[in-house]
Amino acid sequence: MRAVIVDGSRDGARHSRAACDLIEEELRRNGWEVDSYAIGDQDEGTVPGCFRCWIEHPGLCTRQDSGRTVPATYVRGDVAIFLSPVSGGGMFIARKKGT
Repeated sequence: MRAVIVDGSRDGARHSRAACDLIEEELRRNGWEVDSYAIGDQDEGTVPGCFRCWIEHPGLCTRQDSGRTVPATYVRGDVAIFLSPVSGGGMFIARKKGT
């Protein structure tokens, strides 16, 4: 079985990182393969606005950054776990940029 953990917490949120580490450790102990990402650590560019993701290759940005890696990983997984603070009634913006 394969799991992906996406930590969308604010930079330096030690409680969130500790929770991710505990979840990852437990999954591995039970034989799972785990990919873990801290969105704040990912190399994300801004949206270029070229619309090539609509016209030339639907759904695929021209940028070669973690905006491709993270979603591709959790789509292949059996379980996806997202940890994020709730801000203004929704996800923290750093979590949105990786998905």
